Amino acid sequence: MIGSEIIQAAVGQPVIEGLSATQEFNFPAGFSGFSGHFPGYPILPAVVQMLTGQLLAEQVIGRPLRLLGMARAKFIKQLQPEKVIEVAAVLKENSEGLQARVKLSCGGEAAADFTLKLELKGDQS
Repeated sequence: MIGSEIIQAAVGQPVIEGLSATQEFNFPAGFSGFSGHFPGYPILPAVVQMLTGQLLAEQVIGRPLRLLGMARAKFIKQLQPEKVIEVAAVLKENSEGLQARVKLSCGGEAAADFTLKLELKGDQS
């Protein structure tokens, strides 16, 4: 399953401070997310980038989360195999529910910036 491959791509442990966290990921060339995306020029799919943010948010909260949507997404840099990607997430809860502002960078350059809308799994709110 792709979720377990994302966990395996994590480098070390996340650094968690309050409702913020950072984690590095390094996806090998054989990562299934690269299959078909794109032949001869593999790039990390946006959905996998979103899932790294969700995984990091789950580490902060300490519980599984359900992804409800995404807002204000900018995918700036193509992320290729074997590159160290830093993912940073800042969580907040407001009238719209739980949100995670997620930023990805690679080699010191911004790669993506988006906000995930999340809820605790099992909540029906």
